[in-house]
Amino acid sequence: MEISATMLYCFLLCAALVVGPSKGIKNVTNTVLHSAVAEGAVCLDGSPPVYNWDSGKGSGARNWLVHLGGGGWCINSTIYDNRDYAYAGNCSGRARTGDGSSLHMVDYFEFKGIFGDLKNESYFYNWNRVVVRYCDGGSFSGDVDQPDPLFYRGARIYRAVVKELMTKGMKDAKNVILAGGSAGGIGAMIHCGHFRSLFHPSVNVKCYIDSSLFLKLNNPKDAKFFKTVFGMVVKLQESVKSLPQKCTSERSATSVHYINTTIRSIYL
Repeated sequence: MEISATMLYCFLLCAALVVGPSKGIKNVTNTVLHSAVAEGAVCLDGSPPVYNWDSGKGSGARNWLVHLGGGGWCINSTIYDNRDYAYAGNCSGRARTGDGSSLHMVDYFEFKGIFGDLKNESYFYNWNRVVVRYCDGGSFSGDVDQPDPLFYRGARIYRAVVKELMTKGMKDAKNVILAGGSAGGIGAMIHCGHFRSLFHPSVNVKCYIDSSLFLKLNNPKDAKFFKTVFGMVVKLQESVKSLPQKCTSERSATSVHYINTTIRSIYL
């Protein structure tokens, strides 16, 4: 069955509104992508990227939901190293945690809600469900050749994992969704066009961006925070290499991180 954008929105919204604890929690073991290291696709500390995959079954065997994890950003400064701005700390500190190193991640990921395998809780219960763990601190946008000594290679992580998934059967998909939450949602937006290009035009491909609408706020303090952080992330991660050219030809690389100004340039 082909899903429309409206149907997708409704399914995801309903899944998010499920009340009470989920009975469909499943601990899905990490897949450590050691082969990606040779391609330079590594976490901040140089450790290999990780994804978690629960394979599809029955009518969902050829459908895929690929979710880019989120969790703020990191910068090469300590100006926001406090509780109020915990989601924009320095990269050196982040590299010593599971948000910047696969060596510090727990060895599984809890699949529940839209990732769960209960029919009454998730439309995607029998789809291939994949979570790409976030360990680059730059919304999967970084592509820096030389470490400093940290590695800013989020775009390479995205490409390496997607390449791996294509060999696992995603190349034969009927319906595919590239999703992302918060910082990962920005990554989904950045790579949406590339993701679409991997599939035949007959394949139904959608991109879903969750909790990633970081607006240009009127509040001076918050407006300065996002402008500063996005500017530092783009520079540190050399994100311009990964951003859609149509976007960067019309506005600054920093502005591209504001989804409300960029989404009009994304075509599927």
